[in-house]
Amino acid sequence: MDGEQLKRAFGELFRDEVINHGDYSLVYGQAPSSGAALLIGYRRTPLELMFCPVEVCPPSPARGAMTEGMVRRAGPITSVSLTDVATVADTGRWYRVESVTGRRIVFEVPETLHFPAASSGGYPGDGAVVLVQGQDAEDFHQFMSDFMDTLDGFYAVPDVIEFPGPTLLASA
Repeated sequence: MDGEQLKRAFGELFRDEVINHGDYSLVYGQAPSSGAALLIGYRRTPLELMFCPVEVCPPSPARGAMTEGMVRRAGPITSVSLTDVATVADTGRWYRVESVTGRRIVFEVPETLHFPAASSGGYPGDGAVVLVQGQDAEDFHQFMSDFMDTLDGFYAVPDVIEFPGPTLLASA
């Protein structure tokens, strides 16, 4: 399996799990501390993020090579939009997204990721499948910047407008 096949497998999983899957662009992310994997769908209209925890299932000799690179959902899908986002933070390396219900997701979206690979016989191998998502990651970072700018706009305090002092009316 190569990186393009892995991208297709992620796309198929997202398509199977999300009804309006065609509205979203996809990137792959990881939690910086645990390395937990996330398939992240994002769309600009309306602004929304879909977080789908995933697991890349390495093949086992019992299952054979046919399942090489199979991906599966590893938890519930979480949606965060402008109606339920509490905060979004960017540290320059990772993002933190919190919903009003208290759900917190911390992740990074690197340009290149490495996944354990199998040998040609379907047994665990020493190599890795390399997933390159440079342009996708760049687009996602721009999306997150736009998302944060939109949120900032909601909380912006307008400039104070100064009115001229009271004027005295001249008596006739």
